[in-house]
Amino acid sequence: MKRIFLATILLCLSTAAFAQSPQCNTYDKVSKLLNGKYNEFVTATGVTNTGHLVEIYINEKTGGFTITATTPGKTSCLVLAGEGFMIKSEEQRKLEAIERLPKF
Repeated sequence: MKRIFLATILLCLSTAAFAQSPQCNTYDKVSKLLNGKYNEFVTATGVTNTGHLVEIYINEKTGGFTITATTPGKTSCLVLAGEGFMIKSEEQRKLEAIERLPKF
């Protein structure tokens, strides 16, 4: 699933209109909007093989989230947004892994 997620983001990043989308602005403006209006804060980050910074902003109270991608030139674009985001505990991940084991 992680690979599908990353492939989706890379597909979005590869479009020629990336930095010209109406959902793009400077990094500072996008970050201030998500922090201020939506009360979302960066919870996870990563850098793609093309040098784009990917950030996941989450509002921990509402579960709202936004995924952004920022070019090396500091243009940030909204890639995805949604509701119901939750971070699973380590215990939850272990239990799910055990449930996926083959039954003999």
